[in-house]
Amino acid sequence: MLSLPKEKKFDFIYIDASHKYGETLLELLLSTMLLKNFSGLIGIDDVDDEVSEALLDFLENNRDWNIVGWSFGPKNKYNAFISKLQSL
Repeated sequence: MLSLPKEKKFDFIYIDASHKYGETLLELLLSTMLLKNFSGLIGIDDVDDEVSEALLDFLENNRDWNIVGWSFGPKNKYNAFISKLQSL
């Protein structure tokens, strides 16, 4: 993972990486720490079987996070967007 200054925080992070369960879950957890005030928006690319399992486990264990949107991407897969906000 890229080393960032402690004061560097983001409003939006888009995860498009390995699509493996464990790595996706770790990316979700680490991304929350890089968001301003531990809130903001996280996009998850190509929600397939392993990614959806990681996403559902993340949401189950972090009930203040919610799915706030979906988009249909290339390769006929959906992209999910999650936030602590109830709606955008």
